[in-house]
Amino acid sequence: MGPLAIDHVQLAMAEGGEDLACEFYAGVLGLSEVPKPASLAVNGGAWFRSGEVELHLGREHDFRPARKAHPALVVRDLDRLAVTCRAYGTDVTWDEHYPGVRRFYVDDPFGNRLEIMQAPADPQPTAAERALITQALGNIAYRAREAVSGAPEEFADFEAGDGARTPLRLLRHIRGVIGAARAGLVGETYLAEPLPTLSEEADALNEAIVDLAQQVHHGTWTPPNTPSRLLQGPIAEATTYVGQLEMLKQLSGYPNSLRLTTASLIEAPAVAVWEAWTDPAKIARWWGPAGFTSDVHELEVAYGGRFDVTMQAPDGATFENTYEFESAEPYVRLVFKHLGSERHGLAPYRSECTLENEGASTRVTLTTRYASEEEKLKHVERFGAEEGSRQQLARLGEVAAEAADRE
Repeated sequence: MGPLAIDHVQLAMAEGGEDLACEFYAGVLGLSEVPKPASLAVNGGAWFRSGEVELHLGREHDFRPARKAHPALVVRDLDRLAVTCRAYGTDVTWDEHYPGVRRFYVDDPFGNRLEIMQAPADPQPTAAERALITQALGNIAYRAREAVSGAPEEFADFEAGDGARTPLRLLRHIRGVIGAARAGLVGETYLAEPLPTLSEEADALNEAIVDLAQQVHHGTWTPPNTPSRLLQGPIAEATTYVGQLEMLKQLSGYPNSLRLTTASLIEAPAVAVWEAWTDPAKIARWWGPAGFTSDVHELEVAYGGRFDVTMQAPDGATFENTYEFESAEPYVRLVFKHLGSERHGLAPYRSECTLENEGASTRVTLTTRYASEEEKLKHVERFGAEEGSRQQLARLGEVAAEAADRE
């Protein structure tokens, strides 16, 4: 069987050129820099990615630029990129020898030849673009839910000033923006009918987000719809209104008694912590309180992905757990929902894990929100959730630090 795909393209660069590489490949061409694994980072160089395209630049002692061999990159707006390249100071050489294809050549800061090609008209979004959009929708859903979960009834009509939207109206407005975005994709119209309570509006917003995410992920796109239009239009607008909703929550001062928060400073970089979260073999080593062992049956750290794991306590008792990821921002944040347990009488609950760089270390904060005070007490008093979370983060720290030391 032949190769399935090209994983990446490797280019060479002069020693000490990492900053120049980032300036050009990220700042001009628009790729995102990807952290190199710690074991390879010592060799220098830089990695970049955009969608399914990945370019690696490696330092070469006796460097000579590639003048004939080159990668060909497909972009959506060829003319705009040509202007950007010229503004950067790079010569743009147009070529008309490829029938039916618009393209030009540029040199990177090290003299390597690059071919830039215009994407076909009205292309369908790539898998990476669909994933980016559904990820953004997951973040909106989580933030909106967090802003209203456990809020008192009077919060629905809280006002920050004359003419300002109340939380109830903000939720409805966000739902209208999301619903209209989905309607635009399928050629329909949408009107967000008013609902009487905050919880009903929140549930309806979540349904609208799920509907849009499904359409984005599985539907066919028609002009003028593009990922950029969706991200820079309705999704950006909805994100702004979610921020206002969070601000109203802070101004109202309602308590977050349904939360349980645990934090730990782990002596390892965020990339090592993230790998401990996303590698089934590593997560099995630290998942659960001290003394527990875990068997990972499924782990897909992505929007809508599942995490199925069975934990075994020192006394032999077993606990089957199924989680669903609602947000996965590499090296930054994970949001996941526990689907509940009939066997142990537990309702679903939601957790957020954030990673913050502090020098060479990473501050990991785990926040869990329960459905009610009764559910929180059940987890804390019956299952020792508070101490268990501290022990779990300590075990995560050991696995991440051990991996960092090896690399």
